[in-house]
Amino acid sequence: MKNKINARYEREREVMKRISEKIVPRPFSGARWETGKEDGASERILCQVKTTGTNALVLAFSTIWDLLIHKNDNQVPLLVLDFVHPRTNGAEFPEQIWVCMRLSDFKACALPSIEKSENTETGGEVRETNWPT
Repeated sequence: MKNKINARYEREREVMKRISEKIVPRPFSGARWETGKEDGASERILCQVKTTGTNALVLAFSTIWDLLIHKNDNQVPLLVLDFVHPRTNGAEFPEQIWVCMRLSDFKACALPSIEKSENTETGGEVRETNWPT
C-alpha cells in the first residue's frame, strides 16, 4: 500500500498533466523548499494543486499570495481545486477539478477565447486561443 503522501503527489502530477502536458511537476513541492515552491510550472503557468477526498478544502490567502510572489512575469498563476469524491445531499459525484485564476488573468487569457468561440460557426468550438500552456 502506498503511503498517503506519495499518493497525494502522484494525484497532483496526474491533475497537472490533465491541465497541460507542458506543466512539469516540481519535486518536494509540498515542503516549499527552494526547488519546489509550487506544485508545477511551465513557461506560461505556475500551478498549485489542492486535493481533498472530502467535501471541503481549507484555503489560506497566503497560498494565493505565494503563487503571485513565485511566478515570473510570463506566468499565469493557477490554483487548482481537486475534489476526489465530492458528495452533496447524500449523492456522490464524479471527481471535480476546478481551475481558479485572478480576474485580470481571466480577462487577458480566457475571456477572449470564450468570446471568440461564441462567434464561430463551429458550434462554440475554440480554434484559436490565448490560453497559456
